[in-house]
Amino acid sequence: MKVAERIGKDDFNKLMNSPGRHLIVFAAKWCGFCSRFIDQAQSFETSKDVLLSVVDTDDPDESLWDEFSIRIVPTLAVFDNGKIIFRRDGKSGIGLRMSDLEEGISKTIDS
Repeated sequence: MKVAERIGKDDFNKLMNSPGRHLIVFAAKWCGFCSRFIDQAQSFETSKDVLLSVVDTDDPDESLWDEFSIRIVPTLAVFDNGKIIFRRDGKSGIGLRMSDLEEGISKTIDS
């Protein structure tokens, strides 16, 4: 699996304006659960060519927190032409699991 560099709101909006499905994780640099999830995703083996984009919620313009009602990071979502079709919020004290990533990947490739 390929994990993209962290992107801010401007790059996120460009991605949302591009056609297709996009696998996104909303994360923060200060979040240990986010770092662990991203590290695990980078070494995650999948037969599909999938890109995980990391949206940096530490961006100075924090409006994405409110726009998508993000209450905990990491939060994983699949967008289809700019609309959320799958979402998994991290759990307090746990974060996200690889099974959440697998489910997100399946939603990315299902058409």
